[in-house]
Amino acid sequence: MNNALIKSFCLSLLVTLSLLSFSTTAITLSNLFQDNMIIQRDKPFLISGSAAPSTPVTVTLDKSEWKGMSNLQGYWEVNLPAQAVGGPHVIKVTSQKKEKEISNIYFGDVWIASGQSNMEWKLSWSTDNWEDESLQANLPLIRFLEVKNTISPTPKTTLTLEKKWLSATPNTVKDFSAIAWYFAKAIHLDTDVPIGIIDSAWGGTPIEAWTPNSIVKNLPHEYPNTTYLDKDNWQNKVQLSDNNNKRRQQQLHNEKAFKELQTGSEQYDDSTWQLTSLPGEYQGDNIVWMRKKLYLSNISIKEPSLLSFGLYPNYFEVFINNKRIFKRAAHRR
Repeated sequence: MNNALIKSFCLSLLVTLSLLSFSTTAITLSNLFQDNMIIQRDKPFLISGSAAPSTPVTVTLDKSEWKGMSNLQGYWEVNLPAQAVGGPHVIKVTSQKKEKEISNIYFGDVWIASGQSNMEWKLSWSTDNWEDESLQANLPLIRFLEVKNTISPTPKTTLTLEKKWLSATPNTVKDFSAIAWYFAKAIHLDTDVPIGIIDSAWGGTPIEAWTPNSIVKNLPHEYPNTTYLDKDNWQNKVQLSDNNNKRRQQQLHNEKAFKELQTGSEQYDDSTWQLTSLPGEYQGDNIVWMRKKLYLSNISIKEPSLLSFGLYPNYFEVFINNKRIFKRAAHRR
């Protein structure tokens, strides 16, 4: 699985991707800008938001001011110069006697944690010694912002958040990306610089899903399914995928249907099933049943036994003579 921790050298890119819908009255900030945020040090940065159309906007960082003007649609942006590491700071935005303030801002190093499930995996999702790690996680200058998983056939102009900026505490760190947490902790303890992590990871997503269509279309190899690049057809594909996923979940959790099927029963006739050899390459798709006949000695029956399956999918159930002995849901061992 491809994962990446990418240095955020240009915070303005992130800001312009997270504009809020415009209001004719209130002054707003891009929702990337909140209390407790970390802004990249030693680099110019851009603040944006919305206000009444064609009105002056003043941005104040502590005691310094910068001016801007909203456009006809109410969008405004103001560029600020690079700031040295440190904090806390207060940022105020005012327009037509209306004010928006965010506080406890620090300048440090900002990183993007992106990729598939390896990066998405939370500390509390059965990582080793996660309880002890959480109890020691009192590092308030490590802060995480989690982006909500959303899909769109075209670039979005708003940033939807799963969680706001959170400082690392024993209560919050359990829901941080485990890889990003250990990375941030090591860097922070080594440099004594505030660390901000923008967590945007989604298990199972291919790299093409994160890549602009114009680039995917010009790749030297053929894209597996170019129909996904068509905006109208894309929506149909999403709907079909959602419907199939609902059906899959219904089948997985339908206890009545399972009892009627009796697939786990010793008497079930599996003579028409395809034979496979394990360990080996996984041949299944969606929901797969596998059966194997075992002969246990009297000694093994009377003593505790270990049944090992190695690596297995996110959802996994084991039955012996039609009795469920193990069940593992997504993101749990």
